[in-house]
Amino acid sequence: MVGKLLNNLIHLLFPKTCVCCEKVLEEQEPHLCGSCLLELPILEPDDKSGFQKLAGKIKVQHVFAYLKFNKRGKAQKILHELKYNDNFELGIFMGKRFGGFLIENYFINKIDLIIPVPLHPKRFKSRGYNQAEAIAVGITEELKIELNTTYLVKTKEAVSQTKKGRLARLENMQDCFTLAKNVDLIGKHVAIVDDVITTGATLEACCKCLEEAGVDRITVLCLAVA
Repeated sequence: MVGKLLNNLIHLLFPKTCVCCEKVLEEQEPHLCGSCLLELPILEPDDKSGFQKLAGKIKVQHVFAYLKFNKRGKAQKILHELKYNDNFELGIFMGKRFGGFLIENYFINKIDLIIPVPLHPKRFKSRGYNQAEAIAVGITEELKIELNTTYLVKTKEAVSQTKKGRLARLENMQDCFTLAKNVDLIGKHVAIVDDVITTGATLEACCKCLEEAGVDRITVLCLAVA
């Protein structure tokens, strides 16, 4: 009883707001209000936009995305909150919704391991967490697949990709990733998780590293696709 009263008081004094519309959330609403949840730009199950960005460039079996990214849209607001406002729990929440979407709409072939796209140690230290890892945590909770955050390592801090075209992004990401020592992924089916696919340069660099390590199949899971 005391705990509930304390929670009600905290909610009254420091109300949480929806990350999309800034409406004050009801106590039972986590991160997004009910209206914004219903209005999320969820992709149709047969959407191929993510796959088209990567197909033919890397050995990728499937590319699944959850949201359509539009400037100033709900997906952008969620990703901005995830990336810049220290909201790890939002990433888990959205990852779980994405995981549920995958279970409902796709036959997921046996995946041995889920790996989030890593941050460079300096970036991780300054930000405090990896948004791709937050999403991956939520996905693994739903899919019940092993999560690993140490096998794939980012060894070079690339400069900002924001204003670069595809070729420049690819050059920028060259040799940025490697596998940790004594990691055996030969013959495995690995799912790589990221927050958003824009040109696909980061994912392409990660997947090529996995290919060189002998991974048999790669599935890409991204919260949003531009």
